[in-house]
Amino acid sequence: MPPKCSCQLKHPDANHLTSLVISAQATPCPMRVGGTATHKATIKNQRSNSIYEVEVTVRSGLQGVIFDNDPSITEFTKIIRGIASHSDDYADCIVSENPNGSSSMDDIETAITLYDATQKVGTTFVGRKEQASVDYTLEII
Repeated sequence: MPPKCSCQLKHPDANHLTSLVISAQATPCPMRVGGTATHKATIKNQRSNSIYEVEVTVRSGLQGVIFDNDPSITEFTKIIRGIASHSDDYADCIVSENPNGSSSMDDIETAITLYDATQKVGTTFVGRKEQASVDYTLEII
């Protein structure tokens, strides 16, 4: 079972990305029935070079929550064009209870894909994107 309210992936965790710290959390947590929470995913770049085309996708595992108060949206994606060396950036979104759901909790997954500066050739990127994900449980009380 995932941890409650927040999670983090960094060295030496399994499946970590070299010199990156990925964290995600919901505030407030637990979320009140009929209320909202803010999901925030933060990427800390501790590499000696920049990372690019950072795609942050947040998914509702049990469809217990929705994004942007729209019952049809159980996935949210944001692109961060670049994060400089030894810098951080984040993506956030509003989470609310799914009126069509019946769960008192949800598993929130945050998936990250990105290119490293070493993959940049001119204005394009070569090779596969690096990827990792983290997840936590959000209770609805």
